[in-house]
Amino acid sequence: MSNNEIFCPSCGAKNSKNNRYCSKCGASIPHNEEETESQDTYRASRSANQGTSNQSGQTYQAQQPGSQQQPQSTQPQPNGSRGHVPQYERPPEGYKYADLGDRFFAFIIDSILFSVIVMLLGLLFGRRWLWDLDLATYYTDAGVSILVSFIYLSAFEYYNDGKTPGKALLKLKTVNETEFGPMNLKQVVLHNLGKVLILPIDLIIGIIVNNDEPDPRDKNKIRISQQLSKTLVLKKV
Repeated sequence: MSNNEIFCPSCGAKNSKNNRYCSKCGASIPHNEEETESQDTYRASRSANQGTSNQSGQTYQAQQPGSQQQPQSTQPQPNGSRGHVPQYERPPEGYKYADLGDRFFAFIIDSILFSVIVMLLGLLFGRRWLWDLDLATYYTDAGVSILVSFIYLSAFEYYNDGKTPGKALLKLKTVNETEFGPMNLKQVVLHNLGKVLILPIDLIIGIIVNNDEPDPRDKNKIRISQQLSKTLVLKKV
């Protein structure tokens, strides 16, 4: 080795005598007895501390003299990415996602109203209606009842900002999920079709499918037809 060359004490690579740091590994090259002792201390510390973990689950890497030691967390992070916390979209200011109880009572109110409409139509067309103290029974074709209820729900929600009379009384309204705005005609049709044709099945399957959904937007879609229509039901607060 010439007088102008010096070996790196860390990796053994040849370096110029004037180099303060190794051109290969970047380690500090000592040029006097004090720096040599500091390097020896550093290498011994690195061997002893490599991979040492504290009780909080943080691992410390060996540090070069003069540098500040920083802990590296090994704790698992949500969704498998460091520091990521899922953020769910909130409803517009002044609204919240409607719960099942409010929606149920709104539907009961609407059911009473469109049943009265069907009854009046039955009387108009000469149908026989029998009233009892506990139960109002009417005789008419099932198709007429389904058609009237579908027109009733769809017309109010399309022309009245997503509000049927029952929903309006309970401060509810149906909106599209992308903009929290009015539904288009296709969404209105899909939203109400399952409700008037297969409500029990539509509701049970929807609750089962959304049971484990963490996003409140998805949990708000309690019926399969509501999921297909991509609509949400909000409550004014």
